[in-house]
Amino acid sequence: MRELARSENVTVAGTAASGLARDLDESIALTVLHSYLQQELDRLKGPPYAGTGAVVYLIGLIAKRGDKSSVKVLDAAAEHKHPNVREAALKATAEIKAREKG
Repeated sequence: MRELARSENVTVAGTAASGLARDLDESIALTVLHSYLQQELDRLKGPPYAGTGAVVYLIGLIAKRGDKSSVKVLDAAAEHKHPNVREAALKATAEIKAREKG
């Protein structure tokens, strides 16, 4: 699974990273999670918005491990048309900013 998380294929890497993070609670390269989120946001067209649950979960992972580099990708998610995605992104950004302040 760790080897897959380092794949150049963003889908494979992101899926593996999410699985590792969920199952092992490991910190996976944040850049992989950022790339995977951007890709999934690009695919999340609708309505219907199939896959919002996975995107919201991924935003939660980024919120847990993210830093100021995460804010840019979360800002893009905060502009998404689906309210659950927007809400999760805004909450994640607030959590990261609060953590960065100390």
